[in-house]
Amino acid sequence: MIKKLRRQFIGVSLISIFVVLFSILFVGNLFLYISVNNKTDNKLKMILENGGVFPFPQRGMKYEFSSTRVENDNGSKTITHSQVYGEGEEFKREHEEGVFPIRFGDDGPERMDSMYFSVKFDSNGNVINSDSVPYYLQDYVISMAKSIYKKNSLAGIVDGYKYKSGDYGSGKIIAFVDSIKDISTINLLRAISVAILVISMLVTFILVSFFSKIALKPMEESYNKQKRFITDASHEMKTPLAIIDANTDILEMENGESEWTKSTKNQITRLTNLTNSLVSLARMDEGNLALKMEEFSLSNLILEEYEAYQPLAITKNKKIENNIEKNIKFYGNEQYIRQMIGIFLDNAIKYSTEDSVIFVSLSPKKKIVIRNRAKGLEKDKNYDELFERFYRMDSSRNSSTGGYGIGLSLAKSIITMHKGRVSARSIGDDIMEFEIRL
Repeated sequence: MIKKLRRQFIGVSLISIFVVLFSILFVGNLFLYISVNNKTDNKLKMILENGGVFPFPQRGMKYEFSSTRVENDNGSKTITHSQVYGEGEEFKREHEEGVFPIRFGDDGPERMDSMYFSVKFDSNGNVINSDSVPYYLQDYVISMAKSIYKKNSLAGIVDGYKYKSGDYGSGKIIAFVDSIKDISTINLLRAISVAILVISMLVTFILVSFFSKIALKPMEESYNKQKRFITDASHEMKTPLAIIDANTDILEMENGESEWTKSTKNQITRLTNLTNSLVSLARMDEGNLALKMEEFSLSNLILEEYEAYQPLAITKNKKIENNIEKNIKFYGNEQYIRQMIGIFLDNAIKYSTEDSVIFVSLSPKKKIVIRNRAKGLEKDKNYDELFERFYRMDSSRNSSTGGYGIGLSLAKSIITMHKGRVSARSIGDDIMEFEIRL
């Protein structure tokens, strides 16, 4: 149980850290994407509104513009100028920011920073102007523009170029802006974010695994003491119970069976069952039970338990019906599975109403359903709390029925031990249903 609690603690911590980190990184990436996207859209809008070129800065316009001039092949270089105009200002500055060589590879020259161009079409779809397109990209860009024109696409990205279409007289104009640097920046930030997330989760896992052991150590010690107490107390109770049982037998031999000796033997039986159940629960909680696992017929096992509990149901004026699929095999501990089925059938007989019909079914997917009528149920409610130790739903589930409220808890431990699931719920306000999936 402590190991399970520790795993849950680590899991919750990791999920919490993941959600927080993921949210922060996601918002950061989203902000960058929106910012870059808006910046590029504004460039395209300006180009379209100015007939395919950047507008010349005017007084009163806040604007930053970088133009590129390529000189001849002798000492080929690119000179970038910047012009910035603020609110209510005229030309502010113009200076050479840098000199970069144009490199030629197998596929032609590399893209220049902030490259833009446009292609204009007439009403018949013929290219009428592509002067802004560099000579070495003419064929490629025109082909790309024609493809966009035929698709009647308004905006998008092709090979790292973001484009936008607009009307140009009776024809159309398609503007392009080189977004490869923006895309690379976004991809780089995304990769860094993933790396941060992965590294953070690994570091968190190591730290939480280490400190969770320290944090849960007092609880583990207390839990181990509790288990030892239950086991020791259960074993210690067996000896006096055996003596009381033997003394009662002697009294019956000397004086005959009476109401008092019969009541005493009933209580001895109940206490013996209680101690055996407590010992079984303690052993299961330790998680180191060496179970003998084998394949057996689950169909036959349930049918045998169904037949064994029929006489008890008849004495209580109740009836058990079944719909058990034949030839269903299961790999597990037959003794414990038999005990678990017996617990559910005994529970159904004890707490069902008078003249109730108890229904037991087994499906091919190893789903077992046990259903009976009961009083005091809330309509369509989940009753998984019934599997808590010593839990009693109401006054009707009291010790007069012969139980202590640990049978269903023991049954759940057996199911969990076999990697199964169990649930309890009411159907309407008068039917209790237990569903077991093995």
